[in-house]
Amino acid sequence: MCIRDSTCTVTMPGVDPPSPLRFRLLMRHTDTPMIIMWDVFVWWIYVAVTHWGCVCAHIQQVAIAALGICGVVGTTLNVSAYSMWRDVQPLSADTSLWSYLQSAPFATMRFFLVPFCVASYSGVINQESELGTFQYLFPSKNQDGHTVIDGVNDTVTGVGLVLLVTILALVVRHVTQRHMTALTTQMPAKASQGLLTQVGESAV
Repeated sequence: MCIRDSTCTVTMPGVDPPSPLRFRLLMRHTDTPMIIMWDVFVWWIYVAVTHWGCVCAHIQQVAIAALGICGVVGTTLNVSAYSMWRDVQPLSADTSLWSYLQSAPFATMRFFLVPFCVASYSGVINQESELGTFQYLFPSKNQDGHTVIDGVNDTVTGVGLVLLVTILALVVRHVTQRHMTALTTQMPAKASQGLLTQVGESAV
């Protein structure tokens, strides 16, 4: 038996314990800041897929340059974040680089991913500047002059995709909150029932 605290949940025979890590990840990645980042990432994927011909035709100018910027900027951002993280740790805490990477794997990855996405996006716009496929930062058609949906500007289609992802994330968050609420109300009752059963068996 385990008493519930910040690192432990009640476990009883025949009662499935909740999955706090799974719920925390779902809640973490469906809050407002993360939804915005997911939306931006989905937009980048949408543009990369619809303009894949440009990326392949100019792989050295787009991808390789983006990887170089990703390495330099990503390393700089992670060094800065590691320095700030180390400053707020208790004196007795492990402040090694490995500990930082373990505590913030997603943030570490994002510090490399964001500059890569920005550089590659900018590279595609520059390579297609003479084709008129972008209006400022927003795509209107691909390099062949076609749109994803006939007669619909690619920006409109992309915005619709982003809205769909946003709605899906909000639904996932709502369902996760309901499951967490249900577990919060059910676990004490199940734990009490298990204790009564154990007491009854001991009395027998």
